[in-house]
Amino acid sequence: MMFRTAFAASLLLLAVGCGPTWVNPTYTDSRAMSKAFDKASSYCKSQVEMQLPRIANNERDMGNNYIVDEVEDYDMDEQRQGLYESCLKSAGWVRK
Repeated sequence: MMFRTAFAASLLLLAVGCGPTWVNPTYTDSRAMSKAFDKASSYCKSQVEMQLPRIANNERDMGNNYIVDEVEDYDMDEQRQGLYESCLKSAGWVRK
């Protein structure tokens, strides 16, 4: 669970600009690029969620056999991060 929180925090930091900076050479105007990144990021997050959906914590806590140990959570979070970055790259975004 700790790893899930760390991953969510890293995505949040990425979205607000404190994490790695993503740029798209197609854009020259920084405002337009920022809006486009927000749109691309949102799309990529939804694609990741469709491919690797998260199990709600309340379902885990209710004992519905959804208990996953932290190592598996970490592996899934790394997969999610990889899919997210691949999605952004396929849309023309590169890390600065």
